Amino acid sequence: MNGQRNKRRSKGYAIITTALAATVLFPLVGLAIDVGILYVVRAQLWLAADAAAMAGARALGSATDQTTQTANAQAAANTYFNANWPSHYWKSTTPNGPNVQVIPGANIRSIVTTAAVNVPLYFLRVLHQDSATVAVTATATRQDAFIELILDRSSSMLYALPSGGTACSSMKAAATSFVSNFTEGRDIIGLVVFSAGVFSYPPTTSFNTRDGSGNTIPSLINSISCTGNTATTSALSVGYRAMQNAYTGGLTAGRANIVVLMTDGRPNGVDANYLPYATGSCANNQLIGNIAQWAGGPNPSGTTAGIFNHTSASPSASDGHIYAPGCNFNLNETNMPTDIGGIPLQDIYGNYVKSNAGAGYTSYTSSNAHAPWSNQEPTLLGTYGSNHGPNSPFDISAASINSADYMGKVIRTDSTLRPQIYTIAVIGTSGGDPPDTLFLQKLANYGFDTSDPTARSYANAQANQTKGYYAAAPDPSKIDSAFQQVAAQIGMRLAH
Repeated sequence: MNGQRNKRRSKGYAIITTALAATVLFPLVGLAIDVGILYVVRAQLWLAADAAAMAGARALGSATDQTTQTANAQAAANTYFNANWPSHYWKSTTPNGPNVQVIPGANIRSIVTTAAVNVPLYFLRVLHQDSATVAVTATATRQDAFIELILDRSSSMLYALPSGGTACSSMKAAATSFVSNFTEGRDIIGLVVFSAGVFSYPPTTSFNTRDGSGNTIPSLINSISCTGNTATTSALSVGYRAMQNAYTGGLTAGRANIVVLMTDGRPNGVDANYLPYATGSCANNQLIGNIAQWAGGPNPSGTTAGIFNHTSASPSASDGHIYAPGCNFNLNETNMPTDIGGIPLQDIYGNYVKSNAGAGYTSYTSSNAHAPWSNQEPTLLGTYGSNHGPNSPFDISAASINSADYMGKVIRTDSTLRPQIYTIAVIGTSGGDPPDTLFLQKLANYGFDTSDPTARSYANAQANQTKGYYAAAPDPSKIDSAFQQVAAQIGMRLAH
């Protein structure tokens, strides 16, 4: 009997214990479920608010006055918030927001987006709590840009498009559209247009406003006439110097410094002081200018020419050679090798053109698939000054690409300005001398195919240098698409 009473007593204790535990555990389980729902709702709400803030920040670059910028930012924020917020998510109420606030700054502006919803509770209603408010805040910034736009106007850009027009006209339309992505009065744009000579227009925040001569950056782009050679290094050097001068003048403070280079071929010209290598009566002149590979591609024999002016008076001026009494190239540019016996170690901008020249600098080499001269480069470059370089298209090509590579390294390792290089390769205009896509990826420090050993070595060597972006127009009709890619990438990097 005692045993039965003990069993009944134990069952009674178990029922009481279970009942007591249930009064504690059930609310805890309910709390966990309701809190889990609140957590899921908050994550989605923050995702929508963050997308809204980022879109609003990008939209700040779409107008010149603050009122319109704010309105554009709010409109973009609302669009992106609604696209990322499912209506009545987990039976939540219509959101309060997004509320978008623009916080002005010198060259960096912030977007603060807030939003809140009420979420129904299920298990905690026993505690007379029917709903809870979930609120989030997301912040994004839009940094103003300083852009040096560098455009190749060499004669190969006269390639005729099947649909009409030329690669040159396609470039002008695409570059003009590219400029429209930036905000006058906030962003700064400078223009460099190059063939053998370089034309430079100073960077300005008033790039859509006519200057004293009636020019705007879009009007100058539209006036481009494509002709001549491809002095890529000089163009990069002039654009970078304009950026340095702007920094000295206080223009770049707080801005993202960006170089955008579009080209349709390999560099094929070297700007240097050739007086130390001049022969005969030609040696009595000022001989600072550009010598170029004209025909033969990166081969030891072919046509070379010079000495061309290293500056252009306008984006439509033809390349002209310098006038130097007693020089044979006065009568015919292809006579230049009879006047000049070598290529200097550095160009007029201080860029090294020779293998292993300059502290810590190793010249550009590529696999045979990308650059036919690579295996011979050190030997041929070593013969500069021995009446070999100026009459060899190979030497001029190698010197040109080496100096451009050196300039690229200088830009990417500038720890003060931290410029990013964006490159656009226009493919298909010149079958004999197409752009070296690996070289343009190396300039941008972006887009390497690391399965290729050469590309992998470049990526590793440049791992700590600033990264830009590489885009390709697979044929000349796709130039606008490539510029749009670059504009979108810049926009995303300016807004963060």
